[in-house]
Amino acid sequence: MNRWNHVRVAAPGAVRPASSAVKPPPAENLGSCVRFSVVIPTCNRPDSLAACLERLAPGSQILPAAEYEVIVADDGSESVQDLLRRRFPWARWVAGPRRGPAANRNRGTAAAQGEWIAFTDDDCVPDRGWLAGYATVMASGGKSLPVLEGRTYVDRPRSHPFEFSPVNESGGHLWSCNFAIRRDLFLALAGFDERFPYSAMEDMELRVRLAERGIEPRFVPGAAVLHPWRRIADWRQHAARHLASRLLMESLHPGKGFPVSAWRAFRVHLRVTMTEHVPWLVRHPADLTRELPSMWVTMIEDVWTTWKQRSRGVRNP
Repeated sequence: MNRWNHVRVAAPGAVRPASSAVKPPPAENLGSCVRFSVVIPTCNRPDSLAACLERLAPGSQILPAAEYEVIVADDGSESVQDLLRRRFPWARWVAGPRRGPAANRNRGTAAAQGEWIAFTDDDCVPDRGWLAGYATVMASGGKSLPVLEGRTYVDRPRSHPFEFSPVNESGGHLWSCNFAIRRDLFLALAGFDERFPYSAMEDMELRVRLAERGIEPRFVPGAAVLHPWRRIADWRQHAARHLASRLLMESLHPGKGFPVSAWRAFRVHLRVTMTEHVPWLVRHPADLTRELPSMWVTMIEDVWTTWKQRSRGVRNP
């Protein structure tokens, strides 16, 4: 979980900077038959990126290769440009801004030529019918369906409480690892809010702005990607980043269902501990002394940090 360690959190009250990252390319450069621009933000995960790109290679998707392009926005300290040149020459590489995944997705979108932007992540494996699933719904809905949300699934049961995957089996989330949006609408929204420097809540914030326009994403179960379980190596860092994102989210959209308080943080941690961590430890008593202290330290730090942040100014609406 050491990705994007170089970014900083913007102050919750900071004015959102005008982003040049989501300006459309010149009209003369647009391909007439490119329906999708697949944008993949990546940061120091060449092996998983390669697995993702294998499923997007010409002939690997049901949708004809002429109807989509693939753009890799690279935020890593070790560039994957050579990997793309050697193994995936049909994919376009763009340098990321190194300001987090929200800004990196916007940078990839700036190079897009398609009518639609299809987002997935470098640790996802798209199904063969992923883009075709979106295309089928698009054909029936046209401009009345400007945002489509795909299915995100896992390939095995969860084996450890510190594993995570943004599973989405019924819609209602708009996780950034699997959704499609009309490019003109994405540009009108100025893309993802780049004040979110971590992979936490930047997609939820975009969905709030869509809802303010009266736009509800359509769930498309046939547009599916596999998101394998990932072990969270540093729960303390993970919790701190989510807290920073929650505080920013509340300051941007007060009263929209994103309250932050020390009491709420305690209740969330207690619920997760009792329903997930403790049952797992009962089944794996040998890991008790190694895992339990880190779980409780994380909870105490998160609650304490939340209380300190609250005392400095941002209040619940």
